[in-house]
Amino acid sequence: MLDFDPHAFRLDDDEEEKGEKSEGGKQNAGLANKLLKSRTIIISKAVDDKLAAGVIAQLRILEDDDASKLITVIVNSPGGSADSGFAIMDYMRFVKPPVRSIVCGICASAAVMIHLGSKKEERFCTPSSRFLLHQPSMSARGQASDLEILSAEIERIKLHYNKIVSEETGRALKQVEKDVHRDYWIPAEAAAEYGLVRKVIAHRGELE
Repeated sequence: MLDFDPHAFRLDDDEEEKGEKSEGGKQNAGLANKLLKSRTIIISKAVDDKLAAGVIAQLRILEDDDASKLITVIVNSPGGSADSGFAIMDYMRFVKPPVRSIVCGICASAAVMIHLGSKKEERFCTPSSRFLLHQPSMSARGQASDLEILSAEIERIKLHYNKIVSEETGRALKQVEKDVHRDYWIPAEAAAEYGLVRKVIAHRGELE
């Protein structure tokens, strides 16, 4: 029997405390377990280390439950931490079960990395979805030498991000670098043409 600890979901501290003491918290835990049993993971918040921990935990549990059965990840996220996005993407590829990604809403910046954790034949989006390709960025203060090191690391992360988009979409690296130089919005139909998704789907029957 699958049981999932609701604390693995990302909650703000005050929400978590209230959730432990309220009927709403029990309902959330029940919903979490129902989703787990349906092998569905919903990513609907900003990408950060707490989200990454929760998603990786769910992937691990589902792998233990059935290493061959499909996992569905539904993405609606404004992005966030590049490191957390890369971590989720890497683990989606690390687990044995195939992982399907369905964008339903917005898939921006670091969330694009999560979506690209699935193979192209398992990547979909709904008609009203949109994507934002956006260069990872960091901000910091410190000595000139430290800032120089940080600048080099930012460039490395940008190149890593662009290479992944290029490899997964079939677009030339130079084209991707040009596209993401500024915020690059891509609506659903154009996302299919760009190579981000296999196709746009309007109802569940199109997946079967």
